Amino acid sequence: MAAITKIDDDKTWRERIAAGDVVVNYGAQLVYRSQDYATYNLSSYSGSAYSLDSHATLSSATSGLHLPPTSTPSSSSPALWFKLGWKALTLDSKATCLQASWAMPVPCDWENHNQ
Repeated sequence: MAAITKIDDDKTWRERIAAGDVVVNYGAQLVYRSQDYATYNLSSYSGSAYSLDSHATLSSATSGLHLPPTSTPSSSSPALWFKLGWKALTLDSKATCLQASWAMPVPCDWENHNQ
């Protein structure tokens, strides 16, 4: 996250407007998030369904399922805001945007796809 702001406290805002000044506050913010993913090969496990054995993994060779490569999810959301005060006039506005991409690995049986 990155931000650039200029914000007057309420007392300063009111005092400057009462003095007849034009008061401007503003801000810009950018938030970026990304996440890697982990894939696991799963296979049948002969044991209790309630077992927490972390070594009981399933191999894709026995199941025939493979996970194709995919991109990592990410998002960015820029925001701008602006506040102007002069005498009895106050203008306040905000603009926000969200851009995101997401792709999930889907198990596919590539060897038997055309059968």
